[in-house]
Amino acid sequence: MRLERTSHALLGLGRVALRRDDPEAALAWLRQAHELDATHAEVTVTLARTLDELGRRDEARRFELRVPTRHPRRFFRDPVMLRALAETVSYLGLIEQADRAVAAGYPQDAVAFLDRVIRAEATNADARVRKGRVLAGMRRYDDAIAEYRRALALAPTFGLARGLEGACLAAIGRAEEAERALREGVEIDPANTETRHLLADFLAGRGETTEAIEILVQILREAPDQVPSRLLLARLLLRTGDRAGAREHVDAALREAPFDRSAIALAGRIGR
Repeated sequence: MRLERTSHALLGLGRVALRRDDPEAALAWLRQAHELDATHAEVTVTLARTLDELGRRDEARRFELRVPTRHPRRFFRDPVMLRALAETVSYLGLIEQADRAVAAGYPQDAVAFLDRVIRAEATNADARVRKGRVLAGMRRYDDAIAEYRRALALAPTFGLARGLEGACLAAIGRAEEAERALREGVEIDPANTETRHLLADFLAGRGETTEAIEILVQILREAPDQVPSRLLLARLLLRTGDRAGAREHVDAALREAPFDRSAIALAGRIGR
């Protein structure tokens, strides 16, 4: 199988070189990996350790300081492992493999895993919503809408399903239906943060800034760790001329997610 040139692949080659007691070769691979993706925390950690092993402690320390205290796990794009794990038969195992397939860039595999769950348990509304998300990510909006509607038919209190349907309707230009679906989703489950965020995002796109801001402020009052809502609120505040307020929310978002590219870009746009 041809090796794909990614930071994951180069990190793997670096680790192999370390296992062979060849830190110089490892360093060469790791520097290439870092050049491809400077935000890949596992690469930065391994690079720092390799430099330290080579006695280049000042340089190692500079890389150590770039590693966030909290960072998301990365998934290696490994089609062989994904295919092997496709034999998993438990519900939780199939859901996990669907998540891994999406993270690794194989949405078709994720759909196949979720279809196996649905065939085994046709009344599983959660699996249908998960499948709808994957289909929406592939821009198969009509198929996603169908899955969300099936989920809501199975679980009428699943407001998020209606909200996600609304987001798909908005994506294909059916604005009136989208707004109705989003508001119904919030009405069905008023406590769901994601559904309310989807409504705020839709309203912001239509220029209804005041209501969108009100929704986002309420979300963050209840769930201050919601980075997407903070960033959306920051953009809307910037739109209204409140640069200081926008900066405050961007800074809060960066404290939660230091390597979030949207937050970093928005911080640069706002300035000090």
